Amino acid sequence: MVQTRWIRNHTDQTVKHRSNKIYRLDSLGNRWSSAAIERKISRAKAEKIEQLTDEFGRVVCQACKRNDCVPVDMAHIISVDKCKNDPRFNLELAWDLDNLIPLGRPCHAKADNNNIRWTNIKN
Repeated sequence: MVQTRWIRNHTDQTVKHRSNKIYRLDSLGNRWSSAAIERKISRAKAEKIEQLTDEFGRVVCQACKRNDCVPVDMAHIISVDKCKNDPRFNLELAWDLDNLIPLGRPCHAKADNNNIRWTNIKN
């Protein structure tokens, strides 16, 4: 039986398999590959869009509340990069529906450049 060897890096919540494949750890210590994380995020975005469509009949930019702010993206309030690399945030936030907010592409670009404050959007 071949023993698997894992090297854990406590500063950025990653483990490295001897095959040099990097895995991220969630709050329960489960290992997630980048591909698995991306699949979870894609499913969460689709689920959030479906949830908003069922509830309101459409998906509108939450920053400007305009119908013509298109296309509408599902943005992360706490970025995926922070969820993956910052030990203050759980990896699960990357696919948490409460961490997703619909923003039109122009507003999403402003938010990514820190020109929009999330607290103003959420309230």
